[in-house]
Amino acid sequence: PIANEPTEIAAAARTLCDKTQIVLVSRGADGAIVVTQDKAVGCRAKPAKYKVVNTVACGDYLLAGFLADETAALSVRLENAITVATARAWGLTETIDWSMAKEKIEIETTVF
Repeated sequence: PIANEPTEIAAAARTLCDKTQIVLVSRGADGAIVVTQDKAVGCRAKPAKYKVVNTVACGDYLLAGFLADETAALSVRLENAITVATARAWGLTETIDWSMAKEKIEIETTVF
């Protein structure tokens, strides 16, 4: 068992880094953490006036957002991933253009 604490999740994920370069861990409403052998970054959407309306495929959105720009820094890639997944969960992708949706989502990022 691993506590839902960023440092414990990062430590557990880091054990996989001998098999892969990057581990992306979804934490649902608590955001996500990306871990490499040398670095761990966590992001989450700041609470907003929107409510979760649909979580179906949010993990797919998270991964797609993360993979969208493989040349960007890990923190930027994770911020994009959280933004995309949050827009999906809040139903923003159904009602407004993506450029408008991403402006409505604030992301908190922590490097540890």
